[in-house]
Amino acid sequence: MRSSIALVFLSPTDSMGVLCRTSMSVPPDWGAEVPLPQTFVQLLQRGGFLSRRNASILRNLYETERLSIDANALSRFGRAVFFGDINTIQAAFDNDTAPNMNTVELTFQYGYASIVILGAQRASGAKHSVEVMQLLIENGLFVDAADLLGYTALHHATFGAASLQINHLVRVLTAHGANINIQNCFGEVTTLGAMQNKSLQILDVLLGRNADLDLADADGWSPRRLFVRCGPEVVSTTMKWIRRRACVEVPYDEKRCDTCRTPKSPRKCSRSSLKLCSRCKLVKYCGVRCQAEAWAVHKQTCRPFTASNAVLLTPRFQPKLVSAAIGLRGFDSLRMEPICFQPCLPKNIVLGPKTLVVKVQVPCGGDAAHRSAADLLVYSKRKRFACTIRKYDNPREYDRISDIVHVHGTEGVEAFFVAELQSEDCIAIRISRPLAEQPW
Repeated sequence: MRSSIALVFLSPTDSMGVLCRTSMSVPPDWGAEVPLPQTFVQLLQRGGFLSRRNASILRNLYETERLSIDANALSRFGRAVFFGDINTIQAAFDNDTAPNMNTVELTFQYGYASIVILGAQRASGAKHSVEVMQLLIENGLFVDAADLLGYTALHHATFGAASLQINHLVRVLTAHGANINIQNCFGEVTTLGAMQNKSLQILDVLLGRNADLDLADADGWSPRRLFVRCGPEVVSTTMKWIRRRACVEVPYDEKRCDTCRTPKSPRKCSRSSLKLCSRCKLVKYCGVRCQAEAWAVHKQTCRPFTASNAVLLTPRFQPKLVSAAIGLRGFDSLRMEPICFQPCLPKNIVLGPKTLVVKVQVPCGGDAAHRSAADLLVYSKRKRFACTIRKYDNPREYDRISDIVHVHGTEGVEAFFVAELQSEDCIAIRISRPLAEQPW
């Protein structure tokens, strides 16, 4: 016995889900649509983007279905797409039994591009999702098909932890013209999701394809406004592309040789093999050959640490209760939390001066008087070196480095520098050229 239900087809030219319906006979195990409450339909028909305040229940309902999607409610073809069953899909195309590639399924009307992503994120057996996506595209799949709330496959790919397969799927979608600046019914672009979920490789792909950083959602949140609140990894990735677009280069922008440019060069330039210029500590080379090639140009700007380009500070190693800025997504300001800062001195300091990359954080809590005089926090990656800097020990040098952080640092709060720990009582920090934002 066969039952007749309504399948839904999405027009490729309509990214916000204006739908046409057609009745057709389908096997009884194909999942029928569950209609949305009328209040939600009216919200979607208003036009314009929906704010969190006006549509929080709708958003929560959508998240609930997306996170607990029932593969059994999909059509036979939809299940094959979800689980990456490429043999079944290929057979459907060969037998001319595959549905229209603009068909959408379930309550929120997911297109097949989105179903591929949803399956790759959830089904442990979906190992051929990339091949499935490519096969569907070859047979006319519209990669920008949006569901009822305007989410596309790229939107879904930015949710949750990104696997190697999801990263590959994003590259396939963008290579076939997926719109990286498309906005859902809340006005959210794909870049916002990549930032919030720290999907760094996806974010790198989107920004590398010139994703717009200034498209804001209904609540005024654009990628440019949000990224500084999403952690150091997101800040580092985003600032790298902002500088590239502006054709600006800063030291330590990437872990690569400054001559042959890439860690994967034929000279086997790898992260572990890069060597610093012993004089300025600002450029890296694969070895002597790369250094010799670059010397004619580099010697014009290569300068050792001097009083004009560095500050000499006295590190303090006593534990201290300090205020730390904790960035909150969705808030305009920074929340201050008291933490116990634990200084640490490298064990091998007795062997001689030690070159470090350090993060310098200026005070950002309390009133103006406190912010201008409280201790600086200085520490390396993993805090193998960590100290505080008191203004009382050297007010002039304290003010010099604080001014640089305020001007060049992230949100005027923290910045990265190359430093030389000369002894337990002296650290020289080069302030003439702040480093690129590091992912820690």
